[in-house]
Amino acid sequence: MNQTNASITAEVTQLDIHRLELRFEQCRVARPKHLSRLIQSITVDGLRLPVHVADTGDSLILIDGYQRLKAYRLLQCDRIPAICRVQPVGEALCEWFANQQARTPDPIEEAWLIQQLMDEGLSRKVIAQQIGKGESWLCRRLTLLNELSEPCQQALRKGEISPWAASRVWVPLARANRADAERLLEVVKNEHFSSRELTLWVQHYQKSRGERRKRMVEHPRLFLDTLHQPKRETPRDGSSQQWLTELQGITRHIRQLQQRLADGLESSLPRSQMLSAGQQARQGIEQLIHTLEVSANRSP
Repeated sequence: MNQTNASITAEVTQLDIHRLELRFEQCRVARPKHLSRLIQSITVDGLRLPVHVADTGDSLILIDGYQRLKAYRLLQCDRIPAICRVQPVGEALCEWFANQQARTPDPIEEAWLIQQLMDEGLSRKVIAQQIGKGESWLCRRLTLLNELSEPCQQALRKGEISPWAASRVWVPLARANRADAERLLEVVKNEHFSSRELTLWVQHYQKSRGERRKRMVEHPRLFLDTLHQPKRETPRDGSSQQWLTELQGITRHIRQLQQRLADGLESSLPRSQMLSAGQQARQGIEQLIHTLEVSANRSP
């Protein structure tokens, strides 16, 4: 009997949340946006799809519904609607793989689940039989774990990066330079980058070399902002007066930003994000001063 038919015939019961064993919690990707929508839906309409629990006789193991459980915890609920059936974990997992009602699991979630079952002593052959997949399918999923570093996998579990970004950005980046992949990950944890921005960044990274790559990894936001700035025409007379005027304008603008900060107008912004932006601005100014000093030393 698959989970769809079982959901129709099995009785929905209210289970105490504290009794559930969350054995596969680390096999799920965090989705903050989806969680927010789910909480709102539960508040208005209640839980439409009960969680799936396997009663092994020794414990109640949550198979499906980790996001729903998290929502109930945030709503400070002690019990959650569940379909609880007496069955072995392997049989329950087979149903979970074969019959996803809410969504299709991400490949990385499947890879985590397979690895956890292997850590518990099951062979690939036995796992493949239990979940109704071939061993070659298992190998492809496990390859993901070799391509994604542990920090990157933890970022996925916490919702700091998306599965899309992990496969399209960090996997190819790690293949080229694992250290750069780790450094970019640390930056992205403190700053928001859209999927489009990350794609654009990777495209330029792959075309770059040496010092340019290093600057891109250290300051990805600065690179993207510079990339989006409109190009200005160089004065025909080659005069440096426009350059000086622009620099003076930047100085005035910095003073205005300082005053706004002192007045508390930017108090809603994350401190870490503001500090990172300030550090990037300081580095840019220091590089400018260094260039001026070098130029002055070369002058007769």
